[in-house]
Amino acid sequence: RNRQTSVFFLLTFVLGSCFGLIMNFQAIYVEQKGLNVGLFITVSMLSVAFSRIFLSNLADKHNKRKVVVLTFVVMVGSIIYFSSIKTTVDMIISGVMFGLSFSCIFPTLTALLVEHLEPTYRSKGLSINNMLYDAGFYIPNFIGGVVAKYFGYEKVFLWMAYVALFTLGIFVLNGYIKERVAVNSSNQ
Repeated sequence: RNRQTSVFFLLTFVLGSCFGLIMNFQAIYVEQKGLNVGLFITVSMLSVAFSRIFLSNLADKHNKRKVVVLTFVVMVGSIIYFSSIKTTVDMIISGVMFGLSFSCIFPTLTALLVEHLEPTYRSKGLSINNMLYDAGFYIPNFIGGVVAKYFGYEKVFLWMAYVALFTLGIFVLNGYIKERVAVNSSNQ
């Protein structure tokens, strides 16, 4: 259980990092491209609202772990796509992908975490989870600033996408190990 909880916490930190880097570096990046950053923010936030209103029960109807994995992959794809935008249409597509995926991941991941926390640890576990999301939002910006200075903003987003994919791999592997242990235990 502790390893499982740690993996949830790690994924939440990385999710906060993805959101933080997009929110904190998008304006300069989009302006350098000659595009309207307000449009990206508007499209992303409208997608979040749409998703939270109309897709919020998606995780309740399907396997939460699979919803997290699928929407995390879409979010990483949106970040990679965002790193190479050239037109307003590219920016809008990336914003919709990011908004829809992000708004599904966070509540689903939190619901999954609650299912894995012992009842006497839930308040503390959720507090740690939210603290790590906030830390993820701010701490990687220092690294992102260095990456942007020496390699460009595109590389900031690509770096974060690779970190997110690696972390997602840990999440998937941990789930696989948990399933194998459960199968082996039930066969004995």
